[in-house]
Amino acid sequence: MSDALFDPGQFRAMVAYQMRARGKSQHQVCGEAGLTRATLCRVLAGKSPSVETYLRIKRWIEGGAS
Repeated sequence: MSDALFDPGQFRAMVAYQMRARGKSQHQVCGEAGLTRATLCRVLAGKSPSVETYLRIKRWIEGGAS
């Protein structure tokens, strides 16, 4: 059992799932969430996001940005 509080692979899967479910391209997500494409690509590659990036994506997932 891992004691890690954050799993970047699981976060990547959640972001990818939300993109597919909403039919959104990377370009669309970046515009709606206020991210650069490079930042989103790092997240989708399973890299740990910064706190700012995490919060922007979390807000997008929760519907704070449409």
